[in-house]
Amino acid sequence: MSTPTQTADQTIPNAVAKAQAVVDKWTEKASAAREEAQRVDRESGAQILENPAAAEKITTKVLTLERQARAYDSAATEAKAQVRKAWQDAIAAEAKELDKSAVSMRREAEKIEADAVKLIDKLEQLQGVRYVPKVGQATHVDAGNVYRPDDGAARETRSQDLEARAAGAESQAKLARWVLETGSASSFPGQPTLGYLTTLPITQAALNSGLL
Repeated sequence: MSTPTQTADQTIPNAVAKAQAVVDKWTEKASAAREEAQRVDRESGAQILENPAAAEKITTKVLTLERQARAYDSAATEAKAQVRKAWQDAIAAEAKELDKSAVSMRREAEKIEADAVKLIDKLEQLQGVRYVPKVGQATHVDAGNVYRPDDGAARETRSQDLEARAAGAESQAKLARWVLETGSASSFPGQPTLGYLTTLPITQAALNSGLL
């Protein structure tokens, strides 16, 4: 993944910033050529009054500058395709990193579970009873109100937390790929069952760019 650049409102990968700089360069050239054509055209009247023979030369200059502006516009349009490609590559890389994180967390959860089973088996051999994890009362909703118990106890085991975070990472990876495919985060098919998902920084920055 391209190293990201932090800005006040979003995260922009370096590859995107470089591609955007090319767009900005051609856009500025187009604007400068267009402004120069307008300036020459505005001042042409006085120049032609002084020297009628200059009319053809001035007209040619204006037309040349306008053609240059259109050519620069075309270059900027082509460069925008590279910006779009850079955003798409960054989203794909972000999704891939989430997949890797999910695999890593699941493996850690499985190892913890295996180690815990061994310890619980040993305790049962020593004490003659089966030990089970004790967790606090879960947050629940009643009549539209959310209740969060204040008993200070963990709501889930560490392995359960890792499994939940792995599932969240997988869901976000799917969301990123949905954005990559559709150009939008809306109508994501997993949203109703997975609940609220925070759009990822780079994926959100790509959406904000309006270039997907």
